[in-house]
Amino acid sequence: MNQLERFRVAFSGDVTLADLFDRLAKANGEAALVEEDDSGLKLTFAEAADRVARMSGGIRDKISAGDPVVVNASNGYDFFLICMAIIRAGGIAVPVNPQMRDEEIEYVKGDSGASLTVQAGDEIMGEPVEPATASPDDVAGIFYTSGTTGKPKGAKLSHKALLGSGVMMAAYPAQLRRDECVSGMPVAHIAGFSILLMLACGGIPVFLLPKFRPDKALDAIEERRATMFIGVPAMYRMMVEAGAEERDLRSVRLWASGADVMPEELIRKFKKMGATATLPVVGASVGEAAFVDGYGMVELGGGVAIRFSLPLMNLPFASNVVSPLPGYRLRVIDDESGDDVRIGQVGELVVKGPGVMKGYHGKDDATKETITEDGWLRTGDLARKGPLGLVQFAG
Repeated sequence: MNQLERFRVAFSGDVTLADLFDRLAKANGEAALVEEDDSGLKLTFAEAADRVARMSGGIRDKISAGDPVVVNASNGYDFFLICMAIIRAGGIAVPVNPQMRDEEIEYVKGDSGASLTVQAGDEIMGEPVEPATASPDDVAGIFYTSGTTGKPKGAKLSHKALLGSGVMMAAYPAQLRRDECVSGMPVAHIAGFSILLMLACGGIPVFLLPKFRPDKALDAIEERRATMFIGVPAMYRMMVEAGAEERDLRSVRLWASGADVMPEELIRKFKKMGATATLPVVGASVGEAAFVDGYGMVELGGGVAIRFSLPLMNLPFASNVVSPLPGYRLRVIDDESGDDVRIGQVGELVVKGPGVMKGYHGKDDATKETITEDGWLRTGDLARKGPLGLVQFAG
């Protein structure tokens, strides 16, 4: 692996999704990137970069720069690579959940203005082309909200927003660890998409479960001696029901969750199932694993803050305290005045940082209601301002 190239990815400031896989291939070469359950897909960083380059070659002649392209492929790693190929070709990726109804997908097509839909990577293969010229502030993707309070809205996310702080993972020397992550996160969801970006930047191979089954997830962790697992709370509950506590999961050093609030009881259970380290020579696992519970939303390009539960530390007062990721700031404001609330008071959580969307596609009024004039995004979530700048969720 080329550590100098990894540092360039982490710190150059000009990395975009258009050339990301070219850079990661230089940094990681033939190191394993992904293995997929059921499909048998296996790719190194170099193989993935070549596939992205060839798919972008097939798309380049079908679109103009800045055209939105809907991705309606099966859940899996190729979904992620198709999005990267569209961006590499100069387009804007518009992912849709393959479980959405036809009328919902048609709404996204019409609202985004997309004239092209991609359903499989093999249908767009062409000759490799050079990546399109892009700026970190250019729109790279339009991710749609769930539409629970009305019609879904398309959040316009820049290269910088989608990379977030995950690009900094490239600075961590891969030679010092032997990590592998098992993940069941759906790729079309902003959390699943951003996690795959983070793992790729970090040079961490992933065993992906496109169709999550708790027994399969437990088998993968146990047999592969995975050091990380990333899922949503429902997946953790399903694994407990499938007998997780009877399995040998001591290889796991870090459990992670996102997309919903993780119950404290489950956090404690899974911390005990993992371990802090394995003793040399004797090979015995000691301690507990760590647990990270991420907070984010579509309009923030994914995760922007975490609850971090360290091994052997189960502090009730800290269970709902969140810490911003590098580059992000959190405030708690009065909903009417917009001023910061006092310590101990509840208000609305607002966030500022590189992941804040550029706006809702075609919805200027909704954008103005969500993003303040000085760039803070109103999340709509209730939080309590704590001492020393701490923020606690209140809802």
